[in-house]
Amino acid sequence: MSRESLIFVFGFIVFFSPFIGIPRDWKDIGLMVIGGLVMLFGFLLRRAAFLRSIENESGERNDEMFSEPSFSPTAHGQEATMVTDK
Repeated sequence: MSRESLIFVFGFIVFFSPFIGIPRDWKDIGLMVIGGLVMLFGFLLRRAAFLRSIENESGERNDEMFSEPSFSPTAHGQEATMVTDK
């Protein structure tokens, strides 16, 4: 069963839980567990959507890392030379 289907089923259970004839203590515990599972699956779905959004057509992820240019160490009285990482 997919994560989207599980979210739907958990929502269905939560919606109809006031009408189901089970003891209140069990219902409270069950709703807490289902709430935790909904949060977990929501997080996993959000993470999967984010990872899909940063992938290229070739399946690689865009890292687009930026690096600041660094200056090479200099001796006293000499000009600093700029070195870039490539």
